[in-house]
Amino acid sequence: MESEFGAKLFYRTGRGVVLTEFGQSIMPRVKSLLGEFEQLRNEVRDRAEVPSGPVRLALQASITQHIVGPLFQRVRADFPKIDLRLMEGFAGNIEEALASGRTDVGVFSRYGDRIHKTDEPLATDELYLIAPAGDPNVAKPSCRFVDAAALPLVLPGAPDGFHMMLLDEAKKAGVHLNTQIEVDSLTAMREIVANGAAYTILTRQAVEIEMQLGRIGVSRIVDPVLTRTLVLATSTQRPLTNASRTVIDLIRKLTRAKAPPHRSQRRRVPRAHPVAPGHEALPRLRNRSSATSTIMSSWPPTMRRLPKFDKDVDGLDAVLRRGGLGMPEETGIDAGIAQRERFPVDTHGPVLQRPDEVIGRIH
Repeated sequence: MESEFGAKLFYRTGRGVVLTEFGQSIMPRVKSLLGEFEQLRNEVRDRAEVPSGPVRLALQASITQHIVGPLFQRVRADFPKIDLRLMEGFAGNIEEALASGRTDVGVFSRYGDRIHKTDEPLATDELYLIAPAGDPNVAKPSCRFVDAAALPLVLPGAPDGFHMMLLDEAKKAGVHLNTQIEVDSLTAMREIVANGAAYTILTRQAVEIEMQLGRIGVSRIVDPVLTRTLVLATSTQRPLTNASRTVIDLIRKLTRAKAPPHRSQRRRVPRAHPVAPGHEALPRLRNRSSATSTIMSSWPPTMRRLPKFDKDVDGLDAVLRRGGLGMPEETGIDAGIAQRERFPVDTHGPVLQRPDEVIGRIH
């Protein structure tokens, strides 16, 4: 090549080779040609039915242990021609790698409402104060942000997005963020906390294994509640390949399957009505308004003094369970009737077939 160009590209020494001035001058064009060749090769691969080729993936350290194993397993089993290459880091490192084209796909955290237009949100988690196991500061299920901020903290070095978010929250609260140690390693942060040298703020997910081992305790931060949103982003330096799109689809499925429900989406279990002793076997009314009307319309005249329960079947149910009917004590239902065999259930109609059997004996 040098003879064809008529110029030297390298200086050769006993310690290796370095580019000459001429070599350095043509290097940008060489990189551009190599990039075009890589793009052409990816376009050819995309025309094939089976996804193949390299995918450079960057993951935030706090989620690596939850995604990497299942992801590599799925890729190896279902898409063996994809060459998945992994790098790990904090959010700032991943953003830099995406901007420079060193990685194709990144999964990392945004905090609060700092979501970019190009981000694809995957899951949202709340943040916790992380402390050594048994520490009194995590004895309660929640703690105030101002109290957590006052503790000696180990955090990623500024200008990391997470650190900056905590600084903003501390400023709003009018308190000082007590950062004692700056460490750009999640493993080091966890070890520092577990050994009692400092506290930190993370998601439960990031310390799940340490919690199971009994090394670390957590307390949910409130007033205000702090959140972390896991997002997916891609590099703008090159078009996405079929292989990259396949890996992105797998990541979506894995993160959403593992994400815990948000507190506002957790199913609420209704409180049970208190049941008087001896009446535990009384069944609940199912077909509410129709069952109530059917029962009350066929009661004897002596029972017509009952309050109206047309719109409050729970009230009727509660009265029956207390063993009385809102009448003087001497007219209460005999406690002996509150047994399931005395309340036959018709699964296709009103719950109680015979109102006169339900009422029992009137004293």
